[in-house]
Amino acid sequence: MSRRRYLPRNIVKLIEWATRFFAYLNLNYTRWKVDESLVSEVAAKFTAMQAAYNTYSKPETRSTMYHDAMMEKKKIFVAAVQTLAQYLAHNPYLEPQDFDGLDINRPNPGPHPKHPRIITSPKTRFEVGEEHGWVRMHFWDEMSDGSKAKPFGSQGAEIKWMVCKPGEVPKLVEEMTGTTFSTRTPYLFEFTDRESALILCVTLRWENTRGEKGPWSHIETVVIP
Repeated sequence: MSRRRYLPRNIVKLIEWATRFFAYLNLNYTRWKVDESLVSEVAAKFTAMQAAYNTYSKPETRSTMYHDAMMEKKKIFVAAVQTLAQYLAHNPYLEPQDFDGLDINRPNPGPHPKHPRIITSPKTRFEVGEEHGWVRMHFWDEMSDGSKAKPFGSQGAEIKWMVCKPGEVPKLVEEMTGTTFSTRTPYLFEFTDRESALILCVTLRWENTRGEKGPWSHIETVVIP
């Protein structure tokens, strides 16, 4: 049976959907053991999309430039919230009624393959922009010889990260404060001018379809442009 499209195409209806989604999510993500930073990251992209829509909606700023900016923020939010929804769909703490509360698709019915715990780690390569604002992180399995394919049974990579001053790079994963999840490479980090010349520190680990984690990769660093 085909999966229903839960995200509205119309941006007004999308904002209404996202408002309900985050209202339910904010009440329950602690119970589901979802990291707060993961929720906050996607919520920030929703706020940016909503602000761009509000700007475009004003008669004095209803122009092609503001429309394009609004659609770009919408594209960024949709990609982020789809990744979060997929992550939630495989969270063992969600009950059937929670999918109705979030208004997202439930996992496919029927038996799921019992994929083994992944014992390899991701490797990374950074790509930075010539201007301030972004770092794109490409990642692949250490045993894949550079192929972008995830290991068998993996649903994506959990990412721990933080921004620090030169000379203050953490030595332990537990010291890193940011958490997110990506189902595919590359992953885009976006920064402000104030973070230029600071150090982005990143480590990743694979997660299989049962939510089991693999080992963390080495902590890698890159200078934020």
